[in-house]
Amino acid sequence: MNSRNGLLAIVVVLVLLFIGYMFWNSSGMSFTGGEPAATSTPTGGSVVTVVPADRAGLPGIQTGSLAVPSHTSAVVTGYVAPNGAVTTYWYDYGVSNSLTSRSEIKSAGAGFVTLATPAFLSGLAANTTYSYRLSAQNSFGPVQGATYTFTTAANPPPAGSTPTISTNAATNVARGTATLNGHVDPNNAQTTYWFEYGPTQSFGSASAFGAAGSGTDSTAVAIPVGSLNAHTTYYYRLNAQNNYGTVSGAVQSFTTLGPAATDLPTVTTSAATNVATSSVTLNGRINPHNIASTYWFEYSTSPLLTTILGTVSATQTLQAEVTTNVSIGVGGLSGNTKFYYRLVARNPQGTVVGETVSFTTR
Repeated sequence: MNSRNGLLAIVVVLVLLFIGYMFWNSSGMSFTGGEPAATSTPTGGSVVTVVPADRAGLPGIQTGSLAVPSHTSAVVTGYVAPNGAVTTYWYDYGVSNSLTSRSEIKSAGAGFVTLATPAFLSGLAANTTYSYRLSAQNSFGPVQGATYTFTTAANPPPAGSTPTISTNAATNVARGTATLNGHVDPNNAQTTYWFEYGPTQSFGSASAFGAAGSGTDSTAVAIPVGSLNAHTTYYYRLNAQNNYGTVSGAVQSFTTLGPAATDLPTVTTSAATNVATSSVTLNGRINPHNIASTYWFEYSTSPLLTTILGTVSATQTLQAEVTTNVSIGVGGLSGNTKFYYRLVARNPQGTVVGETVSFTTR
């Protein structure tokens, strides 16, 4: 493979890794340890994550098993869930499992959502095998992900430089959606771009990834985002990355249309019952607060629920100012397997995701 094709492979793999990432971070998820599959499931509607403050703990991390190396650099990926405490993350890497080098330390905030954490490792030796792992730390302590390897290419890339970018005003701003805009000049290297956004300048969410090509002209880029809260100010910026590095644009803001959602259902995921070899009863509690609400359970073998194996929905709609116990049976499960699940409820004001609970089939 020649150098330009190698750079194109970087963009292709990154797009495949992160396609669908656009909405998945709206789910109320946290985990500590484990290496689940890194596949995301899109969701829709105005989403509010409901997570008790006393669930704060060690960050959850997942090292991406697929790195994309070039001549003297590599793109590595992973995921971090801060689990309610201010969290930083980095990649340890080195030759022959030495892991003596460390990437730039970055902040993942203090939320309960799971964030993608791509990083660009530079200054590597050509045609050399490196080991790497994702690490994170908060006030509860440090954690380390699994270790994987990649081998750098033997041939150098074509001449180029880091992207030149600018963040532009958002358009199509509605109650729960907006289009984020910017300009990207790839500067003669295959370039990937994305937007970070959130209700504070710490952001906390990221859009889908886009490919800006490898030209030398500034090109307008736009990515729609959803699952926004009504009547809320959001901050955002454009980011871009190619073989020469990662750059971030200026921070802009917009305010979604109102009024704010104030009567969302309250949900709690409860312990599973009737656990058998291939079936289980999933339980929870819902208060619809006098607004007609539907509900369902999502389940997966991934602690992050980034890959949803199944969804079971109720046939009834709840409407009262009272907390109701709800249960749905699930069949067709694999035996001797640990599953994770959560209760989700929706009314016209938006969607609420309950905490994640686990069980193991017999």
